[in-house]
Amino acid sequence: MEVIIGNGNVALDCSRVILSSGTDRLLNTDIASSILDILSHSQIRHVTIVGRRGLLDVSFTIKEIREQITLPNCSFSVEIEDSDLLTMKETQETLSRPKKRIAELILKNSHLEKPKSDRHCQLLFRRTPTKVVTDNRGFVKAVQVTHSLSGRQENLPCGLLLYCIGFENVALDGVPVNANGEIKMLDTVRVATEEDSLVYAAGWCAHAPRGIIAHTQMNASNVADRLCSDLQKCGLKATQITGSHQRLLSRKVGYLTWNDWKKIDEEEKKLGVMHGKEREKLLNFENFISSKNW
Repeated sequence: MEVIIGNGNVALDCSRVILSSGTDRLLNTDIASSILDILSHSQIRHVTIVGRRGLLDVSFTIKEIREQITLPNCSFSVEIEDSDLLTMKETQETLSRPKKRIAELILKNSHLEKPKSDRHCQLLFRRTPTKVVTDNRGFVKAVQVTHSLSGRQENLPCGLLLYCIGFENVALDGVPVNANGEIKMLDTVRVATEEDSLVYAAGWCAHAPRGIIAHTQMNASNVADRLCSDLQKCGLKATQITGSHQRLLSRKVGYLTWNDWKKIDEEEKKLGVMHGKEREKLLNFENFISSKNW
């Protein structure tokens, strides 16, 4: 059995991968063959996803939860408090459309059994992890949780425990933050600093943990465009990038260039052809790049 702490897309991603082990579902994906081999020996057939808050507070998207519910040969169940059901009924008219659709989908499939299914995913809400229980060898055998409404404690058996609890910003010294510890933004790309120098932030660092990777990619692209635009306004010429490169080298800061990424992309596609799929993910970019004399 596996317990996953968290109520976001990553928690559902982990659940679906684990519950797809030993099937053909992942064969044509870009997952590394070494990881696929490990998953093929997995004995996990039951996954419990634990959330600290309630049904209306989940962070995953409807696409992700639908893929979990419709996962082939895997049943699905949800344990929901009566008080949460009452809250949903009382606030139904004021709920945002995405939240309403997600809640309705989960409730509709709260006890979904599938014929001949030996795999199961369960959602639990209102549980706060308090202790990891181990055996005499130090291996995980259960996670202790406390019910946030009743105070009741229970041990959830598990041989694998995963934390998918999101992202916490750690602001650099001098970067202004608000009362919630979030970076103060002047606009969608720039930090509201009082210094003369311009500071930029992207993704979850700038806008808190929300959205999917595609949203973060678009935001990062916008930040890069704005940064280049501001540098040109300051009169920076293309030939002046040498200084930045030398500073990175002197400080031993590792980085990937756009050309590096293209080489990685090319290599992953080559590996994919060898395995009869679109691409095969590299697990260590640094080793791959250092082995090439580019």
